[in-house]
Order: sequence, then structure tokens, then C-alpha cells
Amino acid sequence: MGRHVANSAQRYGRERDLPHRRVVIEAAFIKALRDSLEGPELETLKTFYTFLDEHMLSEVDADVLNRWDEFVTMASAETKLSDDEVALAEKIHKAGLERAVKLMEELSKCSRSRFASSSHPQ
Repeated sequence: MGRHVANSAQRYGRERDLPHRRVVIEAAFIKALRDSLEGPELETLKTFYTFLDEHMLSEVDADVLNRWDEFVTMASAETKLSDDEVALAEKIHKAGLERAVKLMEELSKCSRSRFASSSHPQ
């Protein structure tokens, strides 16, 4: 899974592009968390597990978040976004701000839940 994420060209991934079925990946992470000894490797595994949902999105949700991420990345690289407020508003709308914010809130909840469960794997 790590190689899959590392080789991805985009920040957010689609579930259909996963190297294995979601349930298999989830089970492998739970087993690894349960069986790993304390230390840096376990902490890395917990961190990766916490953000796993960012790579298991529907095609539509991944596209929205990747468009937003691209917009933000490009905007931060520019010193000035635009002198034209209307054009800027259109870019923000096209990037899917409203949907992206909702999705990021959902992912944040998932991350908190995964973080809590990573300390007590079943």
C-alpha cells in the first residue's frame, strides 16, 4: 500500500485504484497494528493508517479534492492570485470549495477515529 501511495501522482486516491480490495487493506493494517512492537515503525504505521481514507475515496470525491488541492498548490506558488475578483471567485467555485471543505471535514473525522482505534487494535 505504501508503494501505491508513494507512486500516486495525486494527493487523494480512488478506491478503485487500490492494489487490493479495501477490506483486505483494512484487515492487514489492523493485524500489523496489533502485532507490531512499540517504536518508530509502529508510529509510522499508525500515522499511515490514520490517513488511509484519503486514498480510498470514490472517483467523484477524489476528483473534487484533487482539483481543490491543485488550485491551492498553484495559488500558493503565485504571489498574487488575481486582480479580478470575479475570475478568482469562478476559479474557487470551479475548484469545488464547498464540496472539498465538506469532504475534508469527513476525512478529518475518519482520521480521528482511525487514530483512536490505532492505539487499541482489535
